[in-house]
Formats: sequence, structure tokens, C-alpha cells
Amino acid sequence: MARARALRGGVLATSLVTGTLAAAGPPPESPDARIYFAAPAPAPLVTYEDSQGHPRTAPSAGPLLVVLRSVRCTGCDEDIKALHQRREAIEQAQLEVLLLDAGPLIGLPAAGPPPGGFPFPWGTATARLAQGLDVLRSQVIRHPGPITVPSSFLLDADGLVAALFKGPLPLDDLLRDLPGLRAAGEKRLSPALPSSGRGKGSFAESMDGIAVAYQEAGLLDETIAYHRKVLRIKPGRMASLVPLAGALAARGDLEEAETAYRRALAIEPGHVIALVNLGLVLSRMGREDEAVESLSEAVRISPDHQQARYHLGLALARRGQTDRAAQQLAEAMGLPPGSAVAQERMAWFFATHPDPVVRHGAQAVKLAEQLVRMSGETAGHLDTLAAAYAEAGRFDEAVAAAQRAVALAAEAGDTRHAEAVRSRLKLYEQGRPFHETPRSSP
Repeated sequence: MARARALRGGVLATSLVTGTLAAAGPPPESPDARIYFAAPAPAPLVTYEDSQGHPRTAPSAGPLLVVLRSVRCTGCDEDIKALHQRREAIEQAQLEVLLLDAGPLIGLPAAGPPPGGFPFPWGTATARLAQGLDVLRSQVIRHPGPITVPSSFLLDADGLVAALFKGPLPLDDLLRDLPGLRAAGEKRLSPALPSSGRGKGSFAESMDGIAVAYQEAGLLDETIAYHRKVLRIKPGRMASLVPLAGALAARGDLEEAETAYRRALAIEPGHVIALVNLGLVLSRMGREDEAVESLSEAVRISPDHQQARYHLGLALARRGQTDRAAQQLAEAMGLPPGSAVAQERMAWFFATHPDPVVRHGAQAVKLAEQLVRMSGETAGHLDTLAAAYAEAGRFDEAVAAAQRAVALAAEAGDTRHAEAVRSRLKLYEQGRPFHETPRSSP
């Protein structure tokens, strides 16, 4: 049968159904499909429970063929039979095989041991593996949804995905094609990567996109493993150094993240994102002086960078430099320094921020009192003043200011604001300040 081929972002897709040339883009939906990767893709972590119920992770190096099955799956029985029959050829090809039951992940009973003394390891796929495969499939063939069986995938000698198979396993074709697919992924990935550190190419963009999708799904190990493999090929590739550092930081490996960001900055000292994120890592490590230095450099290079100014303001606030912090935060929020709206926002910020190291009651009171003197008593200004007094421990004054704020809001017909202030007033009457719940920066 003729094979239809479609090239999309470094993925060579082969459909065994249409027999016609497909347009560029995702391969057509079909019961059976083969997807060979012209440049190897970041692989999901192959986690499973072995035949004894023990948690396992497959080795990171292949070639490894992972075959998924379930009960009441005729094609799965055929795959198992073919693996039995071709055992000698599989072993001669030095191809490792792992048979995993995916049935429990799609609501089916466990399949139990494969029949006839199955000659290869077997076990049960984990939900984490299923999640990783869903991410991979959604990026490659744009076909979200639950795992289908039978299906299988091949990891090459470097643990990168070389092929995906939907439907019965094309074992004879796979064994024939294996010499070209079993080589370390690095050998096939290298030509796909741009020669310059920040260059772009369809292969590299596609593979990087899969790594990003893993990270967005919380699968940080996959993202980190991929970028480390890429950096063995292109040690100075910024498109891998910076994402690697970010994934390491997200996983909590702060020292390794710092090292990766500093490697990136040694190559490109003015990389603003690396400078900002290095500042965040240093701050998490309690090294606020160094954080301020890195963030200040980012602001110097890119004065309009909102995130750089915002996080510099936070870092300065944590050091107790509240005047400088207020200036940076106001500019990050696009507020004219010294204006009434800037003072109100900054007073509220220092009074109610979720981070106790950032909060500063005295600074909040100073700004809020100046605000009321400059612009008069409004419900919003008094609400801010009450929060500032409460943070400074001046609860009698907080109660009085909040009561006036409620009255003014009610007079103006702003019932929503009046109710919000009443809820905070209850805290002040109990001797408790109001703090915002944690949220992401602007």
C-alpha cells in the first residue's frame, strides 16, 4: 500500500490509509498511522508498574519500543503474538521491548500477564506516562483525547522519540527501518538545530515547542532532559539554556538554575529575560543584594520592561528600601510617580501584599496619609488608609477610617465597595490586618 507523507515542523508523518499525498500540516485522522520523526522529539518519562507492582522508570537510553495494550483489544493480541514470533530478530536488532497495560487508565480492567510466557518485560502504564503521551500527541498530530490501543512508540539510543505508531504495530517495517532510527537522537537532532545560538528553524522550533508543552503540563523532567541533550550538541544555544534554567527553577533546583542563567549571561550579557529570572532565583535563595543587582541591570538595559521593574521593586521592598521600591513599582504599573493614583496603589501594596517581607506598615501609612491630605477623603482613599493603619498595628484608627469609607461608599451608591470594606472592617475590629491572597505578578 502506498504511504502518504506529510512534513510538519520536523515530523515526517506516514498514513497507511489514504494512499495519497497529504497536504502540509497534521496527518489526516485514521485508524492506523505511523509518525517518524525527521528530528527526534522530547520524550515522555516512561514510568510504569512492573509485573510485581513495583514502580519503575524505563532507562533513558534506547532503542526501546513501548507497546500499549488493554483487555478486549484484538489488535493488542496480534501485537503480542508478533513480538513472540519475532523475538530472535528483535534481540538481534538489540531492540528493547516493554509491554504496558493502558487499560486501567481508560476505565478497563487490568489485562493481567500476557499469554504464553511473554519474553519481554511487561507491566502497567502510569497516569504520568499517559499525560506525557497526550502532550506529545497533541503537539505532533493535534489529536487530543485519551490513549488509544493498540499503539506504541520508539525511543532512540538517546532516549528521544523516534516514531509513534497508532494501530497494530508494524513490526516488520520497524525492524527494517530500525538501523536509521536506532542511532542516538543527538546525531539526527544536530542537523535540525540552527548553527547560531538564537537562530530559528522549523525542526528546532517544533521540538522546542514540545518541550514547552511538557513544562506547561507540569512535566518538568521531560523539559529538562530534552534541553540538556540539546546543549550537549550546541553548548551555547540560548534557546535551550534559558528554558533549561527556567525549568530547573520551577522544579526547585535553584543552584542549578543559577548556573544555567549565568552560563546564558556569559554568552549574552544583555539578555533581559535571563537577568530578570536570575534575579528571581537569587531572591528565592535569600540573596537580595545580588537579586537587586541583576534586576537593576535588566532595567538599565530595558527601562520599559514591566516585569523587570516590578520585581526590582519587590526586591527593594524586601531590603526595606521602600521609597525606591515605590518608584519602581509605580513605573512598572504605568503610574506617574508622585501622582495620587500612584500613592494610593503603593500604599495599598505595602499594606496588603501577601509577602510579609514586602509589607511595610509605616511606609503604607506615610503614603496613605499624604494621599488623603493631597486629594481629600474618598471611600477608596480611606479604605487604603484603614488597611495601612491596620498593617501598622493602629487598629482603632483603622476601624475609624474603615467606618468613614463604608459611609462614603454607601452614600455614593457603591454597594459592592461598601460590602468589601465592611468585610475588612470586621478584621480590624478583631485586631487583624487585611492581606491580599497570593497571585502572580502583573
